[in-house]
Amino acid sequence: MIYDDQPDPLGWHPFAETIEVLETLGTCGIPVGVVSDIGWDVRPVFRHFGVERFVSVWVLSYEHGTEKPDPLLFERGCQGLGSLPKETLMVGDSVEKDAGAARAGLTALTLAPYEGSGDRGLRHALKLLPTAEEM
Repeated sequence: MIYDDQPDPLGWHPFAETIEVLETLGTCGIPVGVVSDIGWDVRPVFRHFGVERFVSVWVLSYEHGTEKPDPLLFERGCQGLGSLPKETLMVGDSVEKDAGAARAGLTALTLAPYEGSGDRGLRHALKLLPTAEEM
């Protein structure tokens, strides 16, 4: 099958800023959840790149019997993080698929389309972190 090798962590490469942003969020104590629409377990890919430890909650569509843009997936992510949707930022890359986050009450940041290399704008999420005075 054409997709048989997709779950292999060696076939994946994180976007340029991904590891840096996850490490920064972890250092700041900001919990991270992954809501994935991929039909297989993405945790081994994160583990391979040493960033699984920065993810507190995994909401994988195939484990919940639905797929994005179903708001239920984003609501489950918030529940797992112990956060209210209105206090949660969802960062995604598909306006269509990730619209479910906005419908669930989350703020949504949609990254630029992948152009084969370079940054996608993920660092912009760090600009939205609350300051020490706001926490």
